[in-house]
Amino acid sequence: KNSRGVDINRNFDFMWSEKGASNNPCDETYYGTSAGSEAETQAIAAYANSLFPKEQRKRDPMKEMDVAFGEEIMGVYIDVHSSGGYTYYPWGHKNKVSPDDESLQALGRKISSFNQYKLWAPNQPDFLYPASGDTSDYMYARFGVSSFGLEI
Repeated sequence: KNSRGVDINRNFDFMWSEKGASNNPCDETYYGTSAGSEAETQAIAAYANSLFPKEQRKRDPMKEMDVAFGEEIMGVYIDVHSSGGYTYYPWGHKNKVSPDDESLQALGRKISSFNQYKLWAPNQPDFLYPASGDTSDYMYARFGVSSFGLEI
């Protein structure tokens, strides 16, 4: 490969540089020199930080990733990508359901009913591969929002 650049969808500081991302700057899933190293990642994170309520955040998302947020959480985040025909939601860094999987799956299925996309989600037949440091996991883990990606 002859190109260089950071995959912004591997540059967020939740599960950064884990399985499903590359340390090779020429790879299309290159995660960057550090979590949040890119200006675009920083801008998205800062905007989300200003938008989503502080009261619903977990103190330590890594340690509390198996604790459900529940149904009183406010906010939805949708990330749009340019390949595939899939709707995805947490967890994406591994093929394991999140503690709020029932709610996320219901919303993911509803979204997919409109566009006929396949669910690229934990324990679904179309879970293709893990993606660590991705936007969807970050927004859910950090801010508690229902978080989805659309591979259009």
